[in-house]
Amino acid sequence: ASFGLQADRADEFFDISQWIRNLAAGLTAPIFDGGRLRNNVRAAEARYAQAGAAYARSVLTAYGEVEVALLRHGQERDRLDFVGSQLEEATSSVDLQSRRFAAGVAGYTDYLDALRARLLAETNLTQARRDFALARLSVHRALGGGWVVPSEATDTP
Repeated sequence: ASFGLQADRADEFFDISQWIRNLAAGLTAPIFDGGRLRNNVRAAEARYAQAGAAYARSVLTAYGEVEVALLRHGQERDRLDFVGSQLEEATSSVDLQSRRFAAGVAGYTDYLDALRARLLAETNLTQARRDFALARLSVHRALGGGWVVPSEATDTP
């Protein structure tokens, strides 16, 4: 409740009925506003629940992105290892076909096929290295990393 006086004439300032009317109005005003206040509280609680759900959704999305990025990183690492072993085998095959051709046991086309296979393995290794680097970048980004561009002012001594 609040206490205050309001009157049109000076003699009404000290009228007890005026005080009672002001007091009654101050006490009954919150009763009529009660529904609005309860609805405001409910609306605030609903906004709070909505914000909590949005935060939980953001956390789950971020967790999913990190999990996918780490899984892809592992797959690309395994692929890089596999393609690297293929290149080693292709290089060994080129050496073997070169010796066989020099000894007169195999034809030149076998040696050229081995060279072609090694070139294809080198190409695949280059692509696997690129894909592995992109997978590492996606892990970095999923964990919240960003690009840091050094300013030119810090480069000067």
